[in-house]
Amino acid sequence: MISCLFCGKAKAEVTHLIMGLTEGVAICDECVGQALILLASKGWVPPTIRIGVSVDLAEIGRLKEAVDKLLSVVNRDAHAIEGVTEAYEIAWAFVSSKGP
Repeated sequence: MISCLFCGKAKAEVTHLIMGLTEGVAICDECVGQALILLASKGWVPPTIRIGVSVDLAEIGRLKEAVDKLLSVVNRDAHAIEGVTEAYEIAWAFVSSKGP
């Protein structure tokens, strides 16, 4: 089974797996994205990409960072909500066990 040479993810785990010129060598779209973000953060300016719109990889990198921060907050808050829910259930079980 072919997987990404960089992260080891299989084709089923990523959106795209780009095959290299050497048999069995591939890189996934996630690793390509991370590489482009790293290059943009180092000041690399890519050649123009023609897909019908102009693409600013630095802006995409900033957008990805913002989305990652948002997901971090959402995940943190989800854990906090789970903790509150668990505390509520424990408190309710305690109160219910004491009877009326």
